[in-house]
Amino acid sequence: ASGEVPAGPVVHAPVAKLPVGQAMGMAMRGVRAVVELDGVGDLWRAMMHVKNELATVRYRSAGAFACPLVLRVPVAGGGEGETTFAKVPGLRVVAPSRLEDARGLMATALRCGDPVIFFEPRGLFPDGWAGEVEADRPGLSFGRARVVRPGADVTLVTWGLTVPVAEEAAKRLAGEGLGVEVLDLRTLAPWDAEGVAASVARTGRL
Repeated sequence: ASGEVPAGPVVHAPVAKLPVGQAMGMAMRGVRAVVELDGVGDLWRAMMHVKNELATVRYRSAGAFACPLVLRVPVAGGGEGETTFAKVPGLRVVAPSRLEDARGLMATALRCGDPVIFFEPRGLFPDGWAGEVEADRPGLSFGRARVVRPGADVTLVTWGLTVPVAEEAAKRLAGEGLGVEVLDLRTLAPWDAEGVAASVARTGRL
């Protein structure tokens, strides 16, 4: 983990106005770019930059350069590439399911020393993101899952748009006497392996 780096000037722009490669160059020169993609399709088209360039800058430069930028990616549902990018060393992958977490995780992303891919579920727009958050609240640490619903019989691990679906399923199963513990990972790289293991130790099922 590279920890936090001082935040330089922040530039936030849609990808049409700020290509990923240009954002990478800006980040390496001290400007923290936040690139808003139209969807996962844009992310796949930028795969060469993301996987071969963004993720490897720190390693290839022996620590001389970092590339602290944020790629905001709206997604229609789960399984749109989040896990693919979570397996790429050097990338941080965030997938919030509610407004409070999105705000806290973005605050952390804007201080992170590595490139962050921030997946935002379209299915929660606009109602799921409606409301107010405290501007001065501290950021949320990466790699810490949230216990959405406690349970003693089985652990259900999820993220993003599938969190409310999992919560509803747990409520229905509670009516049948089954206690489902729902964990929202919130970040996939890093992911809360210890939190998941602790939950499974209690329930015995995953």
